[in-house]
Amino acid sequence: MRTYTHLIESKSTANVANILENDWVFRSLTERDYGIDGMLEHYVITGIDKKGHPVHSNDGISAFVQIKGHETKTKFDKNKITNEQISLNTLKYIENLTMPCVLIKCSSLKGSNEFHYVWLQQYIRFVLNEEMPNWRSKGGVEKEVKITIKIPKENIYPNNKEKLEYILGKDRYLLELAKYHEQFENIDAFVKHWKQELGVGPIDNAINGLKIIKSLGYLLETNQAQLRMDNVTDLFKKISNLQFPDLNSDVDITDDDMFPFELLDSEIDSYSFLQNIFKSENFQYDY
Repeated sequence: MRTYTHLIESKSTANVANILENDWVFRSLTERDYGIDGMLEHYVITGIDKKGHPVHSNDGISAFVQIKGHETKTKFDKNKITNEQISLNTLKYIENLTMPCVLIKCSSLKGSNEFHYVWLQQYIRFVLNEEMPNWRSKGGVEKEVKITIKIPKENIYPNNKEKLEYILGKDRYLLELAKYHEQFENIDAFVKHWKQELGVGPIDNAINGLKIIKSLGYLLETNQAQLRMDNVTDLFKKISNLQFPDLNSDVDITDDDMFPFELLDSEIDSYSFLQNIFKSENFQYDY
């Protein structure tokens, strides 16, 4: 049976897909999980095809989506907040997901050109756990309990698409930071002893580690340690030249070369940094 509610949800979902620009793709789930309507995937331009058209590739930033559709335009209170409700069981399920889950509120009206969003796991952390510490134990076994989610007006797509990219990109940041840490140890160990006769193995390990780091594009673009692709490429060239005796005399790996590498690696050992990785001075809300 197809109810009127289902019709509103279908129209709202179609609007979300149409509103998204070329750098985002919405994918419906053929077998919908508990409270999950689909996935968002982020794409970046990685080249130009033979006809001069941009080629987009997924950069690894993605999120689950729950869409709440309404047949009216979204309204906000005097605090620039709009409310949405989610069942307690769904919220507890979403809390345990490793992938970010975004709640999207969108009108089913024809021609709708915007939607509002909130990152649910971060909302739980910054709002529910602070304002309603006992929210998980509300209600009983048979009673369906609804939890109110407050969506800020600033969380609007496409007018504030940068925030959506920022908050979802931070999950990618942590993953790439972990990969970076795995490779840093071999590189650091090699650089500390590079003037000694270390043989082929340590050089290969350092070079392979730098190749992996060069693939961590989001981390290199956004880290606060100012380690960029140019730094990685320069160190890669210097270590590669050590494989050729004729070029050895021209190689000089300095503390300045390694400073941004060391600074970035120190982030993973800083609990306060990891606790605040999702905070940004550019946005009023961190979710």
